[in-house]
Amino acid sequence: GLARSDYNKVAHDDFGEYKDVSAIKNLYTKALSSQLPDDLKGVCAVFKTPSNRISHIINESVGDKIDAYGERIVFSISADGKKASAYNESIGYIPYEMLVILGCKIFFSEGKDVSLPYSFPLIADDIAKQYNKTVYRYYNCSFDGSDEQARKKASDSSFVNDGAILAILIIRYLLKNEISLFKAIQDIPRFYYTSRYISVENPSKALKNISTQKAGLGEGVALNENKSRVLIRPIKSGKGVRIFVESFKSETAVELCDKFEKLLKDKNQ
Repeated sequence: GLARSDYNKVAHDDFGEYKDVSAIKNLYTKALSSQLPDDLKGVCAVFKTPSNRISHIINESVGDKIDAYGERIVFSISADGKKASAYNESIGYIPYEMLVILGCKIFFSEGKDVSLPYSFPLIADDIAKQYNKTVYRYYNCSFDGSDEQARKKASDSSFVNDGAILAILIIRYLLKNEISLFKAIQDIPRFYYTSRYISVENPSKALKNISTQKAGLGEGVALNENKSRVLIRPIKSGKGVRIFVESFKSETAVELCDKFEKLLKDKNQ
């Protein structure tokens, strides 16, 4: 409507109304709090985030439930609140993808399916098979209704796109099963997942020159190399692509990123 300047052609009453949604913050805070046990005895959860708004919400939700003498886990929530990573002395740094895989495992163990972005590591599908459950995949930009079911189910897997909910899901699981974070993830195969933005003048041409194997509707191309998965997807601005690499070795992931960055730039010349 803005692109077509339709706002110049309609009456004031046709624009709809402003709605006061300030109460949503309180609902969200209560929702987070309700997912935690009354007592966090055994877990000393520390939350860090550059967002004052998110920090305030988490403080209101978690409050003084933290056990100062429990296992210390530092959760880092991204500025937009969508992702969380963690640090634990017995394990070290735990990236967002690993935490989400643990969240998936928790859901599978409870008899639930999970909905994930198309670009998310395929290791989630392997773990789902162990529990006879399903991973639904939705596209970054859906052009038809082929991923409608996955998008509907995504609301049940909110931990994938909400760092605070992801952290609380894991805390609740540790407390319920009386286990450490190390114990919770020790059965998850180690994998390395990296992504890189590449500036390319003609993304469509570059992708066609690399492969004719389409990843999914509008999702670019997918390749398997050295027992690793490579997904190359054009970004919305049309000024470049993003490379996603999933591998069991960090060196391989970096090498593949380097390789396809060079290929993309060479093919685009």
